[in-house]
Amino acid sequence: MPIQTRPTIESDVPALALINIDCFSHHEYWHNAFPSMDPARTYPLKFARCLQKLDSMDEHVFTAVDSTTGRIIGWSRWTIPGSADARVPLSEEAKMKITQIESVIPEGTNRALYDDFFTTLKETRALNMEIDDIALDYIATSSEYQRKGVATKLLQWGMDYADENDVRIYLEATPEGYPLYRKYGWRKVEDIVLDFEPFGGKGTATYIVMTRERKSKRS
Repeated sequence: MPIQTRPTIESDVPALALINIDCFSHHEYWHNAFPSMDPARTYPLKFARCLQKLDSMDEHVFTAVDSTTGRIIGWSRWTIPGSADARVPLSEEAKMKITQIESVIPEGTNRALYDDFFTTLKETRALNMEIDDIALDYIATSSEYQRKGVATKLLQWGMDYADENDVRIYLEATPEGYPLYRKYGWRKVEDIVLDFEPFGGKGTATYIVMTRERKSKRS
């Protein structure tokens, strides 16, 4: 299957939000952050957050397309501090949606748990990232297209950038994604274990902190 990757544009966002829901709504974190909630109710939030990332100077967002059908089948997001301005041109309507993110967090969200997830990731990065590291913040493939090379294609841009600039790549992997990252040179640093019970939730979820060493240290 021919796969094209390209920088994301505003008109991609509806499909990207749906892929986010498709890929992650079965995870324990999702079940606890949005308890007993139809995943479709999170769509306005996922839509607005995607727009927010497109409006960030340091966030480089890429869309994967099935070249045969033109269908959007995946996307990735990379943080590269100090890089060229990555902001995507957005309509006034899109800019307004970004300012209204708080208002589209669905009623019934476990807000303390939702916020703690991002706080934990931020604190873990502060401990483990070097000053010139880049980060793979996010990668997702439509469930119908998984195990068909889409994620590998989306990873390639960041791996090429890292090798050309001799920097490490940091990420937090789900257990499902861990084998793919191992295949392409990432190594485990530590586990992040999220305990949902202090926030009124149930169970735990584990994410794996990983880094791919800079090219000069791999040779």
